[in-house]
Amino acid sequence: MYIYEPWIKEAYENAVMFTDEGIFVKVHVVIEKEDDLYSAHCLEFDLVGEGETISEAQQSILDNIKNHISFAISKGLFHKIIDPAPPEYWNKLLRSKLLNPIELQPEIRTSDTPAKFPFLENLTGKIDSYEFCYA
Repeated sequence: MYIYEPWIKEAYENAVMFTDEGIFVKVHVVIEKEDDLYSAHCLEFDLVGEGETISEAQQSILDNIKNHISFAISKGLFHKIIDPAPPEYWNKLLRSKLLNPIELQPEIRTSDTPAKFPFLENLTGKIDSYEFCYA
């Protein structure tokens, strides 16, 4: 069990909110270059994505976040959604440079296309903001 500083605990405790308007998610992602790949680490969920470019790493972690939330909701594992990264990864956030925040919009599809993330279908607006930081 890790002991987290208060600012870290506040960040991960407020990462996911379920409201009548939809699911609101605010997470912090630290992107680092490791050898020839960029890794993107979502601190609130302790998930990692990677890519050959920063954009690919961002898209990879966004897909992982959506899958993580969808799976937890589908199985009723709401208490398992938040699983924060160890404190040393959060400390990288303090030394990182903020990249442009991006928004994750609900999936747009036609009536004959099955939903890729059916548990996020009722989502309205944006999932909230993601802060991508480059360490």
